[in-house]
Amino acid sequence: MTHRNPTRRTVLGAIGALAAAPSSAAFAQSGERIVVASYGGRMQDSQRAAYFEPFTKETGIAVNDTTGITLAKVKAMVASKNVEWDAFLVTNEELEALAEAGLLEKIDYGQIDKATIAEIDPRLVHDYGVGSQYFASVIAYNTRKYTKDNHPRSWAEAWDTAKFPGPRVFPAGSYQLRPIEPALLAEGVAPDKLYPLDLERAYRSLGKIRPSVIKWVSSGNAGPQALVDGEADIVIANHGRMAQLRDEGAPVDYIWDGAVVTASFWAIPKGAKNYKNTLKFIEFASRADRQVDFASRMPYGPSNRKASAALPAKFARDNPVSPENLPKVVFMNAKSWAEKTNGKSTLERNVEMWNRWIRE
Repeated sequence: MTHRNPTRRTVLGAIGALAAAPSSAAFAQSGERIVVASYGGRMQDSQRAAYFEPFTKETGIAVNDTTGITLAKVKAMVASKNVEWDAFLVTNEELEALAEAGLLEKIDYGQIDKATIAEIDPRLVHDYGVGSQYFASVIAYNTRKYTKDNHPRSWAEAWDTAKFPGPRVFPAGSYQLRPIEPALLAEGVAPDKLYPLDLERAYRSLGKIRPSVIKWVSSGNAGPQALVDGEADIVIANHGRMAQLRDEGAPVDYIWDGAVVTASFWAIPKGAKNYKNTLKFIEFASRADRQVDFASRMPYGPSNRKASAALPAKFARDNPVSPENLPKVVFMNAKSWAEKTNGKSTLERNVEMWNRWIRE
């Protein structure tokens, strides 16, 4: 079956049989609520439309959504026993670190529909979180400077300023989308030899490209916007934002070759007030029909494998785990980032190294 400019309605209709229709009684308001924290912007708008509002309509449980997710915030809430959120989004490596620190509630899978969980990619079923979506750090470029036939096709070429000159904007080493794996891949480290991470070698690699990096940014929008503005020719960026700009007609594009893929999870902070209703929400947001709706609004990869398989080509091209893209990408090893050496995780050691390196 071919799809021509599929609408959200036709996409959802194609997999309508995957989820049972709610009974009319479910639309009654219960007076109950949960608080869900996310990353704001278009992502949260899309979550509101695909997850939060339909969940309330189906269950009667209101969702109050908020922003401001940081690891420090989670630690402070749990330590003070004043936990404001019931669920929040967290990256894979952050999930590992928070779980090890005892800051999360364990997921009771006995209270979640087994058929729904069976559809989730097993890599994203964790004792302390359920995968929400895949996303990736990619090589992106300005199409006014570089064309589809002439642009960097590997991290080594993104580092090659002789062959591909021009200003770069890269993420700061302390940001969520770190340049560490790209720096090692640019050095010729094989994907299956990336972990455990050689941070010293990574920073030597960053030192080689440093003269061409005009900004080290701690924002998901800064790098992509630098491409749009013509400030940079090559950036490391979140693939989702690049796909949005490309589809809006901006002079940008990106490649999947060497993309570093990780995931976001729904997690529950230790001491959350509405645990059972939060599990209901996580189950709802894990359903195939809901994730197709979300992916039709935001170009991320569903954690639900049925949802991933149901995406039309228009959306599947921006799915990190589609059959076409999967052979090209590298999966981040979140456990390696959480592993400790002399009492400090790789995440913590990396932040310390970055803070020293950027001042040099």
